[in-house]
Amino acid sequence: MNQLTILLRSTIFVIGVTSILLAALNDLRLKIIILSIQYVGVFILVAQSWPVNLALVKVVAGWMTCAVLGITVKKNRYREKRVTRENISGIIFRFLGTVLIVLTIIAVTPTLSKWFIAVNTEQLFGGSLLIGIGLLIIGMYSSSMDVFIGLLTLLSGFEILYSAMEISVLVAGLLAAITLGIALVGAYLYILEATGDAA
Repeated sequence: MNQLTILLRSTIFVIGVTSILLAALNDLRLKIIILSIQYVGVFILVAQSWPVNLALVKVVAGWMTCAVLGITVKKNRYREKRVTRENISGIIFRFLGTVLIVLTIIAVTPTLSKWFIAVNTEQLFGGSLLIGIGLLIIGMYSSSMDVFIGLLTLLSGFEILYSAMEISVLVAGLLAAITLGIALVGAYLYILEATGDAA
């Protein structure tokens, strides 16, 4: 195995672990840190198709997004939820859901690689995994910050798949603006939710 294969496989491992942790954990501060690590993996997979300076837009926009969300959570008197029996059963349920999605993606990737010829296997697996886990997070959580973390994860998966098919500076800028826009809307709705003004 060459160094590129080792790098890509370790990136897939990091993306898998971070996406499982994003779906399973309850601590928002920890989720934002994990999301910032996930953006490094997205950068490495996007850099397989795009020039490095263009792929850096993904990690910079992702870290800016994490900074906005982290400041919002910190400034709004975030209280960590106590670990109860209901929380532990919810964590186990979400963990098993993510394992089911991972196994489905592993089974479906060979078929998808016939449809997405321009996308290499690591990009296809990583992008599909992030899309699936993002949809799971959106469906499983009701708090606004968790839903927006799921949206950002879903968008990261789409960016990986789209980057293999199209190289465009304009699209990179547009996707970065969408990522930052999602973060700003998520921060605003979290502030409304935290202060009790949300209707």
